[in-house]
Amino acid sequence: IKGIVKGIDGKPVAGARLVLSHRSVGFVNTTSDAEGHFRFEQIPAAVMRLEVQHQGQHTVVFSTVKEGAVVEQSISLLPRGTGNLRGRITASGRPLAGAQLLIASNHGLEVGLDIRYPVTGADGTYQLEGIPEGTYFVSVSSTLRSTGVTVKGGEVTTQDLDIADQPPPPPPRSRPT
Repeated sequence: IKGIVKGIDGKPVAGARLVLSHRSVGFVNTTSDAEGHFRFEQIPAAVMRLEVQHQGQHTVVFSTVKEGAVVEQSISLLPRGTGNLRGRITASGRPLAGAQLLIASNHGLEVGLDIRYPVTGADGTYQLEGIPEGTYFVSVSSTLRSTGVTVKGGEVTTQDLDIADQPPPPPPRSRPT
């Protein structure tokens, strides 16, 4: 797989970290050169996950590798948006400080996934500014708790999440016969 990492202005990005992953190869890392070029050699045929990391931004695309073929896969980082997402993470109503979140939005096959990893503050709050419009998946990384939220440009969207286990619902009442 070879290609170029491009910034939001369409210009090549030097020094971007790329991580290729698949169960057949594990995780393979490289860095884009001064002209934004990258290359992964001897990759087996499969659909590979390719993540670009640059200045806190993560973009993920998937690339289909065919036996003996060189795959051209350029990746463009997503532009900044005008949406803001914030919220508070709690456990049984108490703030959860220092929790790493995974916040992701799928912008289509050609563009890829926009993934961010904010960490909550001492009061359990998080905030992402300047994100593109879209529907985002919000998850606390160390739990199975998650929620979805739609962010619109120029607006502040709030999404809180309590990760405490909820008590099971009471059993249904049996009817006398």
